[in-house]
This record gives sequence, structure tokens and C-alpha cells, in this order.
Amino acid sequence: MHIPDNDASDEILKTAQERCNAFAEAGADCVFIPGARNEATISNLVKNINAPVNILLNAALQDLDRLNELGVRRLSTGCYPSRYIYGRTIDMANDLYNGDVSESVGHGFSSAKANDYFKDH
Repeated sequence: MHIPDNDASDEILKTAQERCNAFAEAGADCVFIPGARNEATISNLVKNINAPVNILLNAALQDLDRLNELGVRRLSTGCYPSRYIYGRTIDMANDLYNGDVSESVGHGFSSAKANDYFKDH
């Protein structure tokens, strides 16, 4: 359920809680609320939902210890990993274009390390 970036209205929170509790009653072992982005909203949801709450990592609330204190039990990264990789790839391409190969060849994740990592995963 999407919740607006600002404090959610009582009606939106009530709807989110009802839906999440219905999912829990149907057997969900966790409920995902990607739009919960501030402490007041997250705290309210955690207190009124009978299942572990999963939120989406966001720039507004990045303190993992605080999220744990609020009762968040799972954190999804969403598009952050792919955006990070795209950003690093673009940086590397720009470096190569400008004649700097140091990041391309000096990152430390060798073929041997890649092979060792991926054979076990």
C-alpha cells in the first residue's frame, strides 16, 4: 500500500492497517509497506499491524538502529542496488573516456575472487 511522503491521514493509516492485518490473517509472514517514510507513520503502523513490517529503504530515514527501535523487521532496498551499479558504471565509463583506467583494473575483485564467490552462490 502506498502512503504519501508526508504524514499519512488517519484514513490512509486505517486502510493500510486493515489491509495488512487481512494479509496477516490470510497467512502472510510479513507485510510490505513501501510508502512508509517517516517515524510517526512507521511507528503507528508497527503498533497496529499484527505481522512483522517491511518498509522500503529511503533517503528520509536511513538510521537502521532507529528503524529497528521503531519495530521495522525487514528492510527492502528496492532500486538502490541497481542505481548504485549504474552510477559506478557511468563513473567508470567517464574515467575510461578521460584516460583513467585505475578504477577499471584496480578494484580488487579479481576473476579468481569472482569465480570463488559465484561457485558458492
